[in-house]
Amino acid sequence: LGLCETTDCRRRRLLAHFGETLSENCGNCDSCLEPVQTFDGTVHAQKVLSCARRTGERFGAGHLIDVLLAVSGERTQRLGHETLGIWGQGQDLKRAQWQSIIRQMVATGLFVPSEHSGPFAAGLKVGPEGFDVLRGERPVTFRVETSSAALRRGAAPRKANAPLSGDDGLRERLRRWRRETAGENGIPPYMVFNDRTLESLLDVLPRSLEDLLGVYGLGTRKLDRYGSALLAVINPGDGQAARSDATPGPETGSGPALAKLSSSASTSLDGIRRGHSLEEVARLRHLRPERVAGHLAEALQCGAATLEQVLDLAGRDPDQAFFVLEELGDTSPSVFKTAEERLDGLWSREELCILAAWQSSPRRESPGI
Repeated sequence: LGLCETTDCRRRRLLAHFGETLSENCGNCDSCLEPVQTFDGTVHAQKVLSCARRTGERFGAGHLIDVLLAVSGERTQRLGHETLGIWGQGQDLKRAQWQSIIRQMVATGLFVPSEHSGPFAAGLKVGPEGFDVLRGERPVTFRVETSSAALRRGAAPRKANAPLSGDDGLRERLRRWRRETAGENGIPPYMVFNDRTLESLLDVLPRSLEDLLGVYGLGTRKLDRYGSALLAVINPGDGQAARSDATPGPETGSGPALAKLSSSASTSLDGIRRGHSLEEVARLRHLRPERVAGHLAEALQCGAATLEQVLDLAGRDPDQAFFVLEELGDTSPSVFKTAEERLDGLWSREELCILAAWQSSPRRESPGI
C-alpha cells in the first residue's frame, strides 16, 4: 500500500525494490503521466523518525501515532512514553494522515523493519536514509491526501457553503448498503469498498457514472458491478435504477446483531467505526481502555463486527497472539498481561482481550487476517 502512495516513477520504485536501478523516469506510469500533488513533509518525517528513536525502535505505526497524537493508554503510561518530549507533537495531523505518511516512509526506505519484527508483527526503526532526514540533510515530500483525481475528471466538488449535517446520514446509508452487498456476495465489506473510498464518495458526491470514475478505489470492474446502485444510495431522488436500501442484510454487522449489543457497547463500536482508536474512544467517553475493549469483544461475539473492523491489523498478523492465548488457556486480565510480555508488547492487553473474543467467537472468519 505504501508503494501505491509514493510520488515518484512507479517503474523506478519497483525496480529499486528488487535491487535494480533506472537512470531516468519511465514516462509511462500514472505518476509520470499525471504527477500527483505533494507537500513538503520534512518536519513531519522528522517528528515520526524522532518518535521511533525515542521509543526504542521496537514499535509499529499504531503506537508511534498514539505518542504523536497524545493518545493516553495503559501501555503509553506503563512505558513512560507520555513523559517524552515528542509526546503530542503530531496533533496537527489526523491519524489517517500519519498512517499514510508512515506507509510512504516505509516504501521509500526511511523506515525499515527493526530486529523486534517477526513474521507476525512489524516494529519500525530508522533506515540509513532516515538519518539523513533527521539531520536535515534531505528534504521529504509526501502525497497529498485529497480527491483531486476526481476533480480532474470533472466530478462536482462539494460547495464551500454546503451543509454538512447530512453527511452522517449518507455515511450510514453507504455503510449499510456495503454490509448488505457484502453479505449477498459472501465477502467481507472492505472488498466492496474500503473506508477511504467511502470518504471519497462523501467528498465528491457523484451524480453520474462519469463522476464515479474519479472516486478513489472504484475501477471499471466495480463501477460496472456497483455503479448504478451506489448512485441510487447517494442520490435517492434522482430515479437511478438500483436495489432498495431496505433489502435485508446478513446478521453480521446488521440490525439483528447490533440489537444484541448493550447501549454502551454500541456507542463504543460506533466510535471505532468513525475512525477513532480504542484509546481515543476511551478518552472521549471517560472510560478505562479495558472497558472499551470489553465492548468491542462483546460486538465480536454477537456478530455485530469483524476483527478487521475493530482492530488496526496493518503490518500485524494475529496468529502468534492466537497461539499464545490458546497456550495460556484463560482469558483473565493476568493472562493478558502474561501474553503481552511474551509477545514483547506488540499487542496491548486491550487488543489481546479483543483477539481472545474473536478467537472464541462462533462467527469467526479469516478474510483479511
